[in-house]
Order: sequence, then structure tokens, then C-alpha cells
Amino acid sequence: MYKIFEAPSVKLEKLEGIWLQLSNSVCNIKCKHCFLAIKQEIKKKNFFDIKEISEVLKKIDKSNLKTIYLTGGEPFLHPKFNEILNLSLKYANVIIYTNGTFFNEKRIRNIEKILNESENTVSFFVSLDHFMQGKHDEYRGANVFKKVLNGLNYLEKYNFNIRIMCTNIKNEDEEYLKSGFDELFKQRGLKLSKDSVTIIPMLITGEYAKHYDFEPKEGCIDIDKMNNFDENILDCKNSRVISQEGIFSCPALINDPRGKLGEDINNIPKKVYLETETCFTCLNCSHKLFGI
Repeated sequence: MYKIFEAPSVKLEKLEGIWLQLSNSVCNIKCKHCFLAIKQEIKKKNFFDIKEISEVLKKIDKSNLKTIYLTGGEPFLHPKFNEILNLSLKYANVIIYTNGTFFNEKRIRNIEKILNESENTVSFFVSLDHFMQGKHDEYRGANVFKKVLNGLNYLEKYNFNIRIMCTNIKNEDEEYLKSGFDELFKQRGLKLSKDSVTIIPMLITGEYAKHYDFEPKEGCIDIDKMNNFDENILDCKNSRVISQEGIFSCPALINDPRGKLGEDINNIPKKVYLETETCFTCLNCSHKLFGI
């Protein structure tokens, strides 16, 4: 008799987070390790229309909603970014996921003005993948490191909450990375510390899968181990992604058909099956890969 295998699953109990994927592909830099496939085509069709965003947000049950994440690609490239931020703040606190290269005095002051009209908050999750410029720019491009650090100065000047998101590209010791960031922040006169840094494991998808050889992890998730597993560290436990292509279970699965749940936020399955390599990576992490 054959045993039918069913991947372990996670059920959405409360929709606490919404990811607005302002673009699936548009970014100003092309990181060699990005888990998405970036095209860098700045065309109107590649951006999530603000009218569609507004209609989707109106449909959401907001009784448990705590956070709206603005992400991309690079969200600041959206031609109506400020309007989308203003709209999102009417529903929940906002976290902006960014590569940190677009910050200047005028942009930050405009965000501050929008924020002053809301009772909710704005925080920034900024990508910075190493405390050494050479190791960082090897993957993100020349001079990106300097631009990000300059941008952090602007964010601190206006007292925004900041979290540094470091992708552990070369699988280095996490305490080594955090201590290095701690020293970097001190040298640059930033208030940030190693406690402001989240270390994220590599996701073998998108651009990384195109550029580098890798050996996929063998096997699958042991369903028995899920019995004592804290599901709350999984983003798919309490959040969903909304994009112009539909509703997805996870920001990392936006280009994976296995991550698509449907078209209508109120008519999608609550259960998500953990059947991808990304799910395997996520389950072996001690914290959420993306959200809070």
C-alpha cells in the first residue's frame, strides 16, 4: 500500500499583516542575490494601480489588522508612492521595505508631513547585507553601501524607527555580523546598534538561482516536527501579500505559482501548505523572515 504524503500546513487565524507589492519587478538596482526576478523596466503596467489597492483595502476585515508593509521591487519607484502611503496609514501602521538608496531631505520631510496627519506610525526596514562595503557592494552594486548609510542619517534626523535587514549571503556567524554592524554604526555616528539588525538566511530563488550554482536541500519538512513548532514565527501565519497578480501566502513566493492563493482577499483558502524550498528555509529560522 502506498502512503500518500501531505505537506504540513499553517492556518491563518488572524489577518494582522498585509503586504502591498507595489511592483513585482521594478527596482533601481539589480542585486545578484535577490529572491525575486528583477527586470528594471519602469513602465506604468509594472506598478500596482492605486485605485485597485484602494478597492482591495476596502474589502479587508480590519478588526485584527496591525501592519501594512509597502514593498517591491523598490517601493519608492512607484509614481504614486506618497498617495499609497497616505492611504495605508488610514488603516494601520506602515512598514516600508526599501533598499535605502532613495532617501534625501525632501523625501523624508514629505513622509513626515504625511505621518503628521495620521494616528498610525511609519517604520523603515532597510536592506544592508554586510558591515564591510566591499562585501556588501559585491552583490548590490558599486556605491550602494555609501548611499544606504547616508540615507540612514536622514531617517535618524527625523526620528524614524529603523530596522536593518541583513541577508546572510555567505552564511557567516550571526554574532560576528551583528558585532560588525554595531561597530559600523558607532563609527558613522548612528544611534542604531546590533539589536537593530535582523539576519535573514539566503533564499535560493529569483536572481540568486540564475547567477549561482547551488545544491537544493534534500527531503521535505517533517510533519511530526510541526507538533512542537511555534507557527507564529512564520509570516504566512498572520499575513498575506496583495499584488496586481493576485493574493499570495508569502513575499518570497510572489513569483511561485505554489504561493498564489487566489484573486479575492475574501475568497482565498486560510490553509497554506509548506511545500517549497523557501518554506524549508523559513522553518529552520528562529524568527520571521520578513515581518514583525
